[in-house]
Amino acid sequence: MNAKTTIILLICLLAAVGGLYFLQSSGEQGNQNVAQSRKLIDLTFNDIKAYEIKLDSEPARAFARVNDNDWRMTAPIATAAQGSQVESDVRKILDLQYDKAYGPKDDPPGNDLTSLDAPLAVVKLTDNEDNTHLLKIGARQQLSDKTYIKKVGSDAVYLVKGDVHQQFDKKLPEYRSKRLMNFRAADIVRLEVSGEINYLAVKEDGGWNIEAPFRARADLPTLNRAASALANLFVVDFIEDNPATLRPYGLAPPRLTVKATIQEEEKSSADDNADDAGPPTTKERTITLAIGAKVENNVFAHLVSDDTSDLVTVFQVSESTFKNLAPSANDLRDKRVVQFNQPLVSRIEYTTPGDSIVLQRNGSDWAIGEDTTDPVFAERSAVDDFLRVLKNIKAEGFEDGTLPKHGLGSPRATIDLNLGSQGTTTILIGAETPSKTGVYIQNASDETVAVVPVAEANKILVDPISFNSRAVLSFDASAVSSFDLRRGNTQLTLTKQDDRWQMTAPITGDGNKANIEAMLASFANLTAMRVVGRADDLGAFGLDAPQYSMVINLTGTPEADGETIAFTAVRQGGSRYLLTDDGAFIYELEERTISELDKEFLTTAIFDFAAADVVSIGFSGDADITFERSGSDDGAWKLLDEPTFEVATPMLTPTIEALAALNCERYVSYDDAEIEALGLDQPWRRVTVKLTDGNTRTLEIADRGPNAADRYARIAENPQRAFVLLGTTVSQFNKSAADFKK
Repeated sequence: MNAKTTIILLICLLAAVGGLYFLQSSGEQGNQNVAQSRKLIDLTFNDIKAYEIKLDSEPARAFARVNDNDWRMTAPIATAAQGSQVESDVRKILDLQYDKAYGPKDDPPGNDLTSLDAPLAVVKLTDNEDNTHLLKIGARQQLSDKTYIKKVGSDAVYLVKGDVHQQFDKKLPEYRSKRLMNFRAADIVRLEVSGEINYLAVKEDGGWNIEAPFRARADLPTLNRAASALANLFVVDFIEDNPATLRPYGLAPPRLTVKATIQEEEKSSADDNADDAGPPTTKERTITLAIGAKVENNVFAHLVSDDTSDLVTVFQVSESTFKNLAPSANDLRDKRVVQFNQPLVSRIEYTTPGDSIVLQRNGSDWAIGEDTTDPVFAERSAVDDFLRVLKNIKAEGFEDGTLPKHGLGSPRATIDLNLGSQGTTTILIGAETPSKTGVYIQNASDETVAVVPVAEANKILVDPISFNSRAVLSFDASAVSSFDLRRGNTQLTLTKQDDRWQMTAPITGDGNKANIEAMLASFANLTAMRVVGRADDLGAFGLDAPQYSMVINLTGTPEADGETIAFTAVRQGGSRYLLTDDGAFIYELEERTISELDKEFLTTAIFDFAAADVVSIGFSGDADITFERSGSDDGAWKLLDEPTFEVATPMLTPTIEALAALNCERYVSYDDAEIEALGLDQPWRRVTVKLTDGNTRTLEIADRGPNAADRYARIAENPQRAFVLLGTTVSQFNKSAADFKK
């Protein structure tokens, strides 16, 4: 084919298309051409209460508005509708606009062009006045994006913008709501589940109780998840309506059947005016969900509700829905042994085989015993902590019935809680489990026995005396005039005069004011960690042979003149215990408190000379060296017997100053040191200074100490007094000549 022939054929094609367009356009001309873009239906979305659409030969799809936001499908099946999809359809219809309208005299286009005698779709809208608006949707105009539409009851044919039929060409499942429920999870008051898992749960006072197969409190989060899973049931996919049999889906019989009772409030008056409406009434209905076989990550299910038709629709939901509705028996029940509101507890009676105590709320405090006229107050934090632990204690599992092995016939402890208007709750603490890892505990209102981890159970398995006040001592530390302390085999006596402390036994010397005042301050307002025993139980706590005995004399103020405070203390089994001479209870102390008694109360200053008074210093050990002042005014030093050695005075001076200001950590012995045992009969290092007055002072350091770092030491001029030097202090005097060479 040559180019000339091609051009001729193209011209013929354009002429044919132009002729067709001319014939169609000429038929559309008339005297009733109307203004552009007029609305086809003059209604708003809120005017519409029902919508129906029929596509080709498919059954009609009808929808009715339930309220402002929800729609329900009424045909071909009765079920919840996807409101957003229905709203989209209705708004598209109401937004239709036409360019031209043809009356009977306008020679409208024939059915061969419009297809209005056999429309592709028929749409019906019903407004709030029960008026119907029926539209026949015909074919799309050739070579354009406009559609022929006719209003039933009118002879006019409208040419509407857009391919209208395509806008409504949707499958039925697209109109079905995948959220099948129209109630709140909070409105479910009863759940009855049968099949692979069986239980009956009833909501009471905002919580859930298990009524079958046992009676117990339900785990609130678990039941709330089950209720939420049902109320928010989401369809993954619709499978089949009214199947001939449910067996292929595992629904005959189902794996699980969930029957929920729902209570919803509704006004007794139809009047929307709140002032005129009567009191709310309660409407009750039931929902039944059957769950069948699993397929991949979903399960088959079908729903029967008292507000649906007889339609049976099989659909798929997530397997997590099944899991939330079918918790294990262990997960189903509340793991807490007892549930109560702590501020409501007004009385506690705690009983063990050997003792008991009654605690009654007294304002923000707790009083001991029945007498509230002159109350003795308990340790408030001990009671509050106990209630908090009891409230939060949880079981690892439960055993049905009560057996002898549980030890609940003769419990180790019984706890009675008075909850005011809510009555009394009783908790029994029984024996340990055979493995010794748990304890049997029963809430008397339950039919089952909880198994609680032994560590948790021991927190509430306490001695009744532990609720007593933990206040141990109270005195004015500034009023202390003297004290006697026996620690081990050493008896110390210290007295205060004119704000200075002196040790008077076993030796005489200046007291260590900082350590003494810190110790007295720690005991002046002493509160124990806990009360652990009675005074006559002292042998059980090692207080029949105490490590510490202390008598404190108060004569510093007129109010305290002549008062004496005495106590004993001991470390035993990793704990610290104290008993006052006139006290009824034994207390457990913190280590930091009792360690105050181990401090050194004699001054720890070793020497009484000034660095400027030193005229020579010698070091002995691996080699003996002695440095002397040069005698010049420049403060220079020289090495004895080695005149060419240049001494680095800035290195030597700090060592002399450290020696003059030397403090020990503590004394090993004041006046009867075992020299050989301490390694001081053959010292590892000696440091000797000669003073301007001709006297000498010698520090002797042993090769051993109370630990790997520290060392025993003494002053040669007072050989029976030994003390401990810290390792960091010792390193300042472990010197050789090279350490001081310029």
